[in-house]
Amino acid sequence: MSEGVQVIIGTPGRVQDMINKNLLKLNYLKNFVLDETDEMLSRGFIDNIKKIISFLPEKCQISLYSANISKEIIELAKQLLKNPAKILIQNEQLTLIGKINYT
Repeated sequence: MSEGVQVIIGTPGRVQDMINKNLLKLNYLKNFVLDETDEMLSRGFIDNIKKIISFLPEKCQISLYSANISKEIIELAKQLLKNPAKILIQNEQLTLIGKINYT
């Protein structure tokens, strides 16, 4: 990774381990995305997530995604996000119908 990468995907524990070993530097990171936030919290990754976020640059945009919004996610968002935007979709409006064009 000495030449830099565009995307890194990993569990919070593995990402933190790579940071601790100086294999991953986040100095120029622009976006940090935590998908399935509810799952990450329920599996006990909260401390790892907070540690990773402590290494992020000041201007890095943090995005949290979850199908279920729990009190823990709301509290995490209050602690970590600055001026967050919420996008909430009611169950009745939720659809998996879509058009995919592979050409």
